[in-house]
Amino acid sequence: MKEFAARWGVPVVLGLFVLVILLREAAPQTIFASEQERLQFLQEIDEPSSTRVVALVTDWCPACRSLESSLNTEKIPFARVNIEQSEPGRKLFERCVKAGGSRGIPKVILDREMVSSRAVFAEFSASREVVTKSGLQ
Repeated sequence: MKEFAARWGVPVVLGLFVLVILLREAAPQTIFASEQERLQFLQEIDEPSSTRVVALVTDWCPACRSLESSLNTEKIPFARVNIEQSEPGRKLFERCVKAGGSRGIPKVILDREMVSSRAVFAEFSASREVVTKSGLQ
């Protein structure tokens, strides 16, 4: 056991640390404490209250451009908020970081939670399936 710990202790601990960080980022994090708070933010950025997806982006970020392109391709309505040009966007970004996110971008908010982009696509895909199955296109 002592040999194992001496040889593998540091790599195992570092691996577990990275895993915890990745899992924490993958899990939805509540960003808006209430629906009223979410609606107030949408009003500050001149977006309709029906907006469910907020993408926190910058103009220079390739991952942000990819996210925006995918959202547009899938016809998912979203509010684009440039964190370098919008004070409310910058504050929301800092709130996301404090809630457990990295300082990386883009950040995606679905309703009141910061989620992965996959969660957004899954949510809207599931919504479309319900509509299609009910015949309400």
